Amino acid sequence: MMSRAERTPLTDWWWTVDRGLLAGLGALMVAGLVFLMGGGPP
Repeated sequence: MMSRAERTPLTDWWWTVDRGLLAGLGALMVAGLVFLMGGGPP
């Protein structure tokens, strides 16, 4: 896992990103894939 002691752009972003928003975006993407697969021809 990423340590707070490491100072790279990726770790700076990881420790400042809103995790709830990131989880919501991931859930929206998964739901979109489910609807895409469910709406297609068999």
